[in-house]
Parts: sequence; structure tokens; C-alpha cells
Amino acid sequence: MTWLKEVFGCEKVIIGMVHFPPLPGAPLYDDQESLKPILERVFHDVEALQAGGIDGMMFCNENDRPYVM
Repeated sequence: MTWLKEVFGCEKVIIGMVHFPPLPGAPLYDDQESLKPILERVFHDVEALQAGGIDGMMFCNENDRPYVM
């Protein structure tokens, strides 16, 4: 048995990605906004992915660019 089948219960797994908008502290974050629109967008994406029948979900905050090294 593969680890995917062990974890997800199927051989071919579909994993969806939820992208966060810019978060507080990031250069592109809109200081005039609250967290409410961010949470609404993330919840909407999560619900849409779940309704589509995905097996798993990943979250990322790539919209916190530009990246500082």
C-alpha cells in the first residue's frame, strides 16, 4: 500500500491549493481592510474545493510578495 492510499484512502489523489491574499504585515496588504474579507475569500475557496470533491488541501501565502531575502 502506498502512503497516499494509506492517508487518503485512494490511489489517485487530488489536492487543491488555497491561496491567501496579502496578510497583515506584508507589503501588499491593504491597511484599510480588516481580516474579514481575507477570511471570506479563504472560506469561499475551501468550500468550493470541498464541493468539487478533492481529497486534500494545501494553503499558501504567495501573495505576501515581494519576497525579502
